[in-house]
Amino acid sequence: MYNKNTKKSIYLSSIILHFPPDFTCKFAEDIMEEIKKFELNDRIKLLGCLGRALIRSKPRRSDMKLTFLNYSWEQLIQTTDSLLFMKVSIVLAEFAIKNMRSESVNTFISEIFKKFRDYIKVGDDEELYQCLEQLILIIMQTAKDFSEIIGLENFMSLLNYFSSGIKLRLCEIMIDYYLKQDDVFKDSY
Repeated sequence: MYNKNTKKSIYLSSIILHFPPDFTCKFAEDIMEEIKKFELNDRIKLLGCLGRALIRSKPRRSDMKLTFLNYSWEQLIQTTDSLLFMKVSIVLAEFAIKNMRSESVNTFISEIFKKFRDYIKVGDDEELYQCLEQLILIIMQTAKDFSEIIGLENFMSLLNYFSSGIKLRLCEIMIDYYLKQDDVFKDSY
């Protein structure tokens, strides 16, 4: 009955999102094998769900982290759905920042930014900008120090895509983050 049901991806996403993260993490490799059986956009959505679960409970094996990220990226770059791409890339970026070396993260996020630029050339979509804003906020919130943020290739140039109000707000958040990170400035706040 389960295999014949067209809502199979909904069932799997419910399992991934609502079971305890440690349980999901324990069976992450099996879940990834199951995800491979779905259509592209369903696979991408399910990989986003699995990414959220893995963020809450880090994979125990380091090769699983890289396997998950590589497979997810391979699938993600195939989609023509710009919103799906951006929403899942936010999850993958957070996963990468929390689990990978900064060089790998820089490369990965640079690729997301390049793809975003391609999508913006095709059309001007407010939801895409909201996703980019969310991605920038996730990067700032999960980065270990300010130099990681500034060191990201093309990060600062992304601010130019926003209206002056949003750009100012993002700059304020970055300055606040910098001040909280720097011991010299902590006393002045």
